[in-house]
Amino acid sequence: MILFAVYAAAVWYLACRWRRRWPGFAIPVIAASLAAALAGPLGSVGERTGLVPFRVLLHAEAALVGGIGLFIASLPRARITGGLCFHCGYDLKGLAAAAHLCPECGTQFPPARAPHASTPPAPARSRRA
Repeated sequence: MILFAVYAAAVWYLACRWRRRWPGFAIPVIAASLAAALAGPLGSVGERTGLVPFRVLLHAEAALVGGIGLFIASLPRARITGGLCFHCGYDLKGLAAAAHLCPECGTQFPPARAPHASTPPAPARSRRA
């Protein structure tokens, strides 16, 4: 029974890893089709041993893995914003605007997509007593 959970977790991980790309949508569809196809041969084994609901469980597993996998694949990809490196998360706010290279990991950014702060910090307000 632990194989059902491991199978589902592996499919959902791969769908999450490639979400919003075609492999992210193909993996849950193939996995659900495989689980539904196995319901026939494995379901007949369950009927011979007295486990009649085994076929129903396999179809439910296929629907659950495929449905949740497609939902995960349709989620937007995470974007690191706010002046952080897209690769390692290093804070790039203090770098010169002409720098398009992360000093931590060496990732280069195109000039149009460099993650620099777009607005200067607001000046400090003085308090009058």
